[in-house]
Amino acid sequence: INYMTAAICSYFFIKSEISFNLILNAKWIYHAILIGTLFIVAFYFFAYGVQKVGISFTTVTNKMSFIIPVTAALILYPKDTLTTIKGAAFILAIIGIFLSSTKGKKLSFNKKYLWIILLIFFSQGIADAIFSDFEQRYPQEDKYIFYMILFGMATISGMLILIIKSIRVSNKLQLKSLFWGVVFGIPNFFSLVFFIKALGEINNSVVFSLTSMGIVI
Repeated sequence: INYMTAAICSYFFIKSEISFNLILNAKWIYHAILIGTLFIVAFYFFAYGVQKVGISFTTVTNKMSFIIPVTAALILYPKDTLTTIKGAAFILAIIGIFLSSTKGKKLSFNKKYLWIILLIFFSQGIADAIFSDFEQRYPQEDKYIFYMILFGMATISGMLILIIKSIRVSNKLQLKSLFWGVVFGIPNFFSLVFFIKALGEINNSVVFSLTSMGIVI
């Protein structure tokens, strides 16, 4: 419901003509499909990680994944240069996320769940890197169409997972879930709008570091 609401919000902001053929032939269609799917996949990996290895280690892994898009940006995009100050800030961001997420506790986890830690790290990091690539490649595209397809894919992926889960375990739909899904979907839409705008105006290495720190704060 959250992602469906965000997709509807995107539709109302679209100014250009849209058609099924236009969307299918869009250069960014694979970006939208991949990110939308990874939204749901990363969420479930995170939830499973919290259950199996604890909130501290899962949070650290999830937020540290910003290393992937930052590294990709520095390698692939010439305008995103690494300066001494930016490098120092990058290292401090990593240390800050680690310390603020652990609350002084020693991090440890059952080694048999290393696979879920890796999946959390890479699914979130790859999703962010694809976001960055979209902004770099298609800065002039109507981004609201992109948002609509992205959130639409997340909706479809979420529904498929729910259908599969409902076959195994009966789960009644609660009205409060519908209400809070709508309430959450609106700020979720605008957070993505401003995130993409930031990627277009500020160096990616700065945006991802600030975003990860902001989430922890």
